[in-house]
Amino acid sequence: GSLAQAKVLGTSSIVVVDPATETTLVDRRGGAPAIPASTQKILTAVAALEALGPSTRLDTIAYRVGQRLCPQW
Repeated sequence: GSLAQAKVLGTSSIVVVDPATETTLVDRRGGAPAIPASTQKILTAVAALEALGPSTRLDTIAYRVGQRLCPQW
């Protein structure tokens, strides 16, 4: 089976927004509360908010292969 569907990974969520139009392209449980994968990410997010400000947006490139959404790390 697909790694994205493996139950051991728990429940994930994703929201993809077109920055030019602000149109939501993908929203899978984007509004659902979630536990962070690690507390280090919380510290990183707080540091980024402090250094860059709340209006800063960071890009994550993603592309679609058929029906599958593929993030590009």
